[in-house]
Amino acid sequence: DWVRHRSSERFFRNVQSIGSSGIIQSLRNEVTFVTMAAVFVVAINMLLVSYQDFDGVSHVGALANSNIRSVSLPALPFSIASPALSLLLVFRTNTGYSRWNEARTLWGGLINNCRN
Repeated sequence: DWVRHRSSERFFRNVQSIGSSGIIQSLRNEVTFVTMAAVFVVAINMLLVSYQDFDGVSHVGALANSNIRSVSLPALPFSIASPALSLLLVFRTNTGYSRWNEARTLWGGLINNCRN
């Protein structure tokens, strides 16, 4: 089993099974909503205002009109959510590290007891 785990094929197995991940399934609705909102804003701006391609050339939108302004999302919700999200990530990281450290300590104790 260790040989299978360390094989170079592991990356492709993980990519194929990403859809069945519990985290992906639980966040699917939220990620889909945010993605669709971003796609909507980009599509409206490309059609009604203008867009810039990968070469840096600016193109006028297909339905461009001189009195239509670009659509944008306000930055305030993202600014307000950033500190809360960062604290959440820090707490989860610290919790994960403390679990790992406790397991490492217990495993070391078990190995030491087995040697005696």
